[in-house]
Amino acid sequence: NKAWGIELRGMDTVELYNNITVNFPQRHYYFSGSTNVRYDYNLMWNSNGSTPELIGYTLQSHDKRGIDPKFVSNFSDLRPQANSPAIDAGMTITAVTDDYEGNPRPGGTQFDIGAYEYPTSTSSPTPPTGLRIVPLS
Repeated sequence: NKAWGIELRGMDTVELYNNITVNFPQRHYYFSGSTNVRYDYNLMWNSNGSTPELIGYTLQSHDKRGIDPKFVSNFSDLRPQANSPAIDAGMTITAVTDDYEGNPRPGGTQFDIGAYEYPTSTSSPTPPTGLRIVPLS
């Protein structure tokens, strides 16, 4: 029984960006015999503190290895908490306009890593202007 996050064998022209893999005991990424594979902005984490194993995957400059994604609730609610390192840490992919729930991407200054965008802003009503106090007679 394989316990791998993402496996590519003999694939050509693959792009992997903005993925989160969690708790894969054998390896998070396994690339073999694949060509023209581009990847970065991925977050990989093991909750037991071990270093996520990568075979054929060279860590890229924007990857986050061994970093807790800080989900709302691990394994049941995979949306990021306010302090998640995945927020505004992803690559802009113009073809992806919405997250898993249909929220627009990006929600902040740039895309989040993972399936969900964190709602970085809430709209507040604009305070009224030009008010005057009129005494009751």
